[in-house]
Amino acid sequence: EGFQHTIAVTQRDSDLFRVAREAVEDLVADGVVYAELRWAPEQHQRQGLPLAAAVEAVHSGLEAGQADARDAGKLIVVKQILTARRESQRSLEIAHLAVAEQHHGVVGFDIAGAEHGHPARDHLAASDYLADVGFPVTVHAGEAYSLVSIEQAMDAGRARRIGHGLRIVDDINTSNGVPRLGALAQRLFDASVCFELCPTSNLNTGALGPGATIADHPFALLDKCGFNVTVNCDNRLMSRTSLSREFEVLASAFGYTLADIERFTVN
Repeated sequence: EGFQHTIAVTQRDSDLFRVAREAVEDLVADGVVYAELRWAPEQHQRQGLPLAAAVEAVHSGLEAGQADARDAGKLIVVKQILTARRESQRSLEIAHLAVAEQHHGVVGFDIAGAEHGHPARDHLAASDYLADVGFPVTVHAGEAYSLVSIEQAMDAGRARRIGHGLRIVDDINTSNGVPRLGALAQRLFDASVCFELCPTSNLNTGALGPGATIADHPFALLDKCGFNVTVNCDNRLMSRTSLSREFEVLASAFGYTLADIERFTVN
């Protein structure tokens, strides 16, 4: 019942404004200075809110949060990435929305949702349009599904950033102690594709396998191979985490230093 209530009250522009503003407040408290918040406008229309109005409400909330930060002597820049759901047929519509709403701080387009049964090639029209206008794309792929999902994110999705991408380890041979990249892994390496890795979330969702710990996360392997790895929260609320905590658990598991944290941040 509580979840259904939450769904109901986040369908108004005033609620989106509040959530966005408070998200900036949380980021400032964590010391974040730049953020791209990813969300799916199509999930906020149960009460008839137009897509553009939803984006504008979030933009207004982000602007208010940034103004609050400035008043407190803090500096933060927060942008939006608009997500299209894999399981819906609205990706081209959301792609057009993302491009049209750049003046409201939209800097990217994303595809997310259930990978199995909803391949990236189903959204080729959106990918073609975004490629034509040169708009940045990130695709959730390889979180818990196969290499095929990552390959389609690259080919049909034309992604420059991969959300999660854990299953790329299935194309890295570590049997002799020296990582050797397979053909797909080599493609991602050569293209400097960015991996948006989310350690705590991956542990919570079971993507690392039963009985796993953060030490089982492939973050260190991918970094050792020279991939462009970044540290992300995925969902701060459900995973009860923050960006600082993600750095902390990685440092604890793999012995990373402040210099490493700086490198991941620059990535």
